[in-house]
Amino acid sequence: MTTDWYQKSINTLQLNGKAERTQEAYTRAVRMLSTFYSKPPDEITEPELEAYFLRRRNIDHWSPNTMRLCYCGIRFFFVHVLRRDGHLFDILRAKSEARLPAILSPEEVRGILRCVRTKHNRAFLSAVYACGDHHPTARPHLAWLTLRGSYAASINAAPALDAASQRSPKPTRA
Repeated sequence: MTTDWYQKSINTLQLNGKAERTQEAYTRAVRMLSTFYSKPPDEITEPELEAYFLRRRNIDHWSPNTMRLCYCGIRFFFVHVLRRDGHLFDILRAKSEARLPAILSPEEVRGILRCVRTKHNRAFLSAVYACGDHHPTARPHLAWLTLRGSYAASINAAPALDAASQRSPKPTRA
């Protein structure tokens, strides 16, 4: 069962040209606000909005990106669907997160690649990693390597699981 506010919100978001995932995220933010106060969003006052945002930021410790999505969704609903401009929407800001990309050392990459059991997967991932982040098809595989690298670093070593890396070195002839 869809509510009146939900359908109005979806219609306005579609008229505004928002993508489907943006529509979902914005209506989710309004639904969470409505659920929090156990009343329809059009009955929520500006002081209640302020209290909601402060709680999510200071008590629930939502990340800046989550707060930004929440602000944008609720602001869109109140300004464009309900046509209520409040002072609060002029001052809402979420700080930008500065995240550095995960860069693996050559030792970490070797440790991760030792965990790959099949030669063709190891060759593919080695080539992708060697190419860098220049090709769009490389990104998911590099993300996998980075995740594996984070995991391997968290357990303090990447165990060698394949038979080739567990063999002892051949003796050299003098």
